[in-house]
Amino acid sequence: MKSFLVALKIQSLLLIFLAKAAFGAEDPPLWEYGVGFGYVRFEHYPSSDEHTQLALPFPTFQYRGKILRADDRDGARLYLFKGEDFLVELAGGGNTPLNSSDNQAREGMENLPLGLQLGPQVVKKLNSGLELRFAVFQSFLVGERNQKTSGYIFEGKVYYSFEKELALNGISIQKTTGNLSLGMRTATRQYLATYFEVTSSDATPERPEYFAKSGILSQDISYFQSFHSGRFSYYVGASFSSYAMSANRESPLAKTSSNLSGLVGITYVLGESERRSVRPEETEGVINEYRRYRTNHPF
Repeated sequence: MKSFLVALKIQSLLLIFLAKAAFGAEDPPLWEYGVGFGYVRFEHYPSSDEHTQLALPFPTFQYRGKILRADDRDGARLYLFKGEDFLVELAGGGNTPLNSSDNQAREGMENLPLGLQLGPQVVKKLNSGLELRFAVFQSFLVGERNQKTSGYIFEGKVYYSFEKELALNGISIQKTTGNLSLGMRTATRQYLATYFEVTSSDATPERPEYFAKSGILSQDISYFQSFHSGRFSYYVGASFSSYAMSANRESPLAKTSSNLSGLVGITYVLGESERRSVRPEETEGVINEYRRYRTNHPF
């Protein structure tokens, strides 16, 4: 039950960054908050053939500052360095915890803890909507009794985004935004062991012992789109992951060669700041700010 409640909390946080807030003709507010309701379907763990489905309300919050941004267009990011067409930012991700008794393949094994990933991401802008992204994430496992590191994830992707005004059958849509990404994830043995390794104590006739390997985890393609109208926003998204080339596809815990996740939802803005947001072209990195400070305040 406790793991399920944690899963709900983390999923709510993920949906916060997917929540789509309303835009007007002027710059959006610096911050705003609201509520939403959404449905989400995601796999129990990488290459699991069982899924979690949740329909739940959640809070939304967006902030569009100079260095830190958590908004509807790019999710949450902290700029470390920002150049004309090149930037380094702090990014991350996560995996929800799992009670192994709820998964047939892992029945009798230790529960999967909450997994968090955090690290630098290098972004190369090719044009106004197209980017190349490369990231190295340190993985952390957060259990009920302890926390520990669990290896690294390496991610590369091509990312395309757009936004434009739109009208649907006479309905006024102030703006629609969308993003498409194609990428690949690889990881160290320590990270992959969390999801694919079977120790001798967990082995059964149906689940033989298996020693996890480092290498490819998945190839992924995802698409998200939102529609904004007044204080209401609507969003839909899907993500497809292929495990056909996974380094651990022979693991007895790897139950499928592909998986499809998705979400739909609606949000409503309850309140916002009077101060307007920092424009994207005016954002800055921590290193840029430090360099400017040292130039103006030399030793």
